[in-house]
Amino acid sequence: MDKKISNAEAEQIAEKIRKKYNDLIVTYMLAPRLRDGFEARYNEIKRYGVDQARFLNDEIQSLKAIELKEKEKINKAAKSKNIESEKLKETDKKDFADKVMEDLFKKIEKYPTLFIHSSANKELEKLFGALIDFDKNMWKTYEDIAKKYRFNKYDIAFVKLEKMLNDFTRVYSENVTVRLLPYKDMLNSPFSKISNIDREEKLCILECAVLIKMLMDTVTALINYSSILQNEKEKLLKLIDCLNIMTEDFRLKDLMTLGNKK
Repeated sequence: MDKKISNAEAEQIAEKIRKKYNDLIVTYMLAPRLRDGFEARYNEIKRYGVDQARFLNDEIQSLKAIELKEKEKINKAAKSKNIESEKLKETDKKDFADKVMEDLFKKIEKYPTLFIHSSANKELEKLFGALIDFDKNMWKTYEDIAKKYRFNKYDIAFVKLEKMLNDFTRVYSENVTVRLLPYKDMLNSPFSKISNIDREEKLCILECAVLIKMLMDTVTALINYSSILQNEKEKLLKLIDCLNIMTEDFRLKDLMTLGNKK
């Protein structure tokens, strides 16, 4: 693509690049800002008359690098879990990394989605949706039983947990939770660096893992309370099961350990 190309030819190539960005965003759950970044760069080179052929070639190479990086990341994670060789054979007609990503999407598809922003990380929207749903439909079970025994009534750690749960699950303004306001502001700002947005996404996910671990520890403490009744214990165990499933579906187990080291 060293020779000069017409505007029509450039636009045909650009459209293929857009489609490839869309495919990567869906397949690997990447932020739509990757595609938006391409559009911004493309508009700039057209405005200043930069060589379109060279620019488009660079974009194609960048796309290949992104796809390779994501596939390597997933394949490495899969190998670390010693996935059985028989399962590997089932992916003859489909790249193994694609199969793993599909499985991950299927696990979290059942959770509600909290819309944050058109460019937000979709896994993050599902994770916060899951926490909001847990707070709305299940956490009252714990509160009712704890209140009966006046459990945690004067516990400072429990007060901190309630504050954190509120910040992560109660939507007061901007249609997102308090914890997500800085992240949404970053996505709305044209001056935000991608690296800073990525860092904030990772921090949000880490803190969600910490919150789930705190919820599990709190419920477990009540289960082990000497006066607790058997039927109450069974209700609390259902909360633990729900949190365990959420932990597995969103791959948060290792992050819980990291959270303890903060």
